[in-house]
Amino acid sequence: MVEGRRAALRADRPVLRVAAFRGADDELDELTLAASAIDEEGVDLLVVLGGVGRKKNEVVAHLEALSRTKKPIVLVPGGDESLEALDDGIGALDRETRARLVDGRSTYVLELGGLEWVLVPGAPAGRYAHSDEACGYDLDDLDARLRAVDAASAFTFAWAEPTAETGLPTRGVFAFPGGDAPDPRRVVVGPLAGPPHFLGEGYRESGPTLLEIGPEGPVVRGLIDFRGEARVVRPPAP
Repeated sequence: MVEGRRAALRADRPVLRVAAFRGADDELDELTLAASAIDEEGVDLLVVLGGVGRKKNEVVAHLEALSRTKKPIVLVPGGDESLEALDDGIGALDRETRARLVDGRSTYVLELGGLEWVLVPGAPAGRYAHSDEACGYDLDDLDARLRAVDAASAFTFAWAEPTAETGLPTRGVFAFPGGDAPDPRRVVVGPLAGPPHFLGEGYRESGPTLLEIGPEGPVVRGLIDFRGEARVVRPPAP
């Protein structure tokens, strides 16, 4: 799946099912339940936009739970992880899990659904990073990633929505919104599990977002509801 700075998920159909979410930070109790619900939805790929914890055991708990789906996992760290804990946690995983993991720090581009996706780890300009041990980026850090894609047609996976000044595509999937003029092809996802989270003008229930991604970009199919008796995908909130 990974070759050099690029990764690709190839399939015999144009539209792929993707579970996208921010990690649950230190809210670990529901990880296995959420991962099982993702598995039941028959997704092709999991995309994790930061939030996998500031301690080694939290990182391991997230990735071991998600690895039970036996699907590739794209991890794009955000501004709330400790880089040391992240490296230690990934290093503690078994070989099979590490082989299915795409680390957005070392992989710049993902080919998915007939599109190129730029993987942008960290907090913009270091803003919102929880400490000096967390990942942040400056404009200079983006040069190699931007050279690897056609920014006019690419999409972005990132913890925080990029601003126009970065040169990154503002269309894509993000854990935190930003910018004065949101792109209509922008999708904001919430945490995998844990308590309700604030988004926009109110609180929303946590849970993985089910996307269908094809040549036209991401389409939200709903939230994977893993807490009820029937694990159904609810339509997205208006």
